[in-house]
Amino acid sequence: MNTAENALVEKVEELRAKQRRAQQALALVRGKGYGLNAAVVVELDARGEVLRLEIDEAASKYDMASVASAVRRAFADARKDAEKQVRQALGEFTADTEMAQALEELQSHFGIAPQDGPSRPNTAAAPGPGEDDYEPPASWLERA
Repeated sequence: MNTAENALVEKVEELRAKQRRAQQALALVRGKGYGLNAAVVVELDARGEVLRLEIDEAASKYDMASVASAVRRAFADARKDAEKQVRQALGEFTADTEMAQALEELQSHFGIAPQDGPSRPNTAAAPGPGEDDYEPPASWLERA
């Protein structure tokens, strides 16, 4: 083999190694979300598949609307957590310009929007009564 062929073989081997590391990291992704003081627990894998959904007996002291809202919020939080872990697991690919396009296609396949810049803190106002994400103030005190 000549030098160009050796370089190509090395690049392919490097890409395969990155792929193996990414697959191993993706297999470990566990996005978690909680609601009603952890009376509701949701755990998702890298694909967004439900691995765990638990509603503890402690949730029975809340009305059904609050429990439903907590489940939705826990799913949303678990999805965000899983997406963050997926981005971290695939971070090695983002530094490789040859893999950037393939990564965007992969993220698109999983419904994950590529992150353009540093994440920003959530500055949205807290939800109020009647909104999906509303959690009664009493539940906030139980966390303290």
